[in-house]
Amino acid sequence: MKYNIVGFTEIAKKRVLQELKLHMRHEIIDEDAAISEVFDRVSDRVEGTHEPIFEISRSETKSGKSILIDFLANDFIYEVKETKLKKAKTYLGDAVYAELDGFHLVLTNENGVEVLDKIYLQESVVAALLEYLKLTFVRKEN
Repeated sequence: MKYNIVGFTEIAKKRVLQELKLHMRHEIIDEDAAISEVFDRVSDRVEGTHEPIFEISRSETKSGKSILIDFLANDFIYEVKETKLKKAKTYLGDAVYAELDGFHLVLTNENGVEVLDKIYLQESVVAALLEYLKLTFVRKEN
């Protein structure tokens, strides 16, 4: 499942404004513009790869020290896009099946009668797994 981050939640917007007002040397005149600037600088961050952190530089703070504002996944509003991967359950081998549930890649271990185990993988974990497999199972040319 693909998704785009499209904005901050209302709670995150309030927190951003509170942090900016607390630490910024200059008065915030346009709150929407301030929120947009923070959002633009953190929305391209990928959780697990680059953490969504906004830095107020020391030249902009009252204290003269840099301030970091950390964000969590639930601080953002997401727009979900369908992936082009097929959703049908696919047999991979060794009693392992794969399918998409709309949000995760679901791996199941089945004995022909029942599902024995399930693993739910988010897209970022699938990407990390693919990278691991590339590094681990690279065929060496002779």
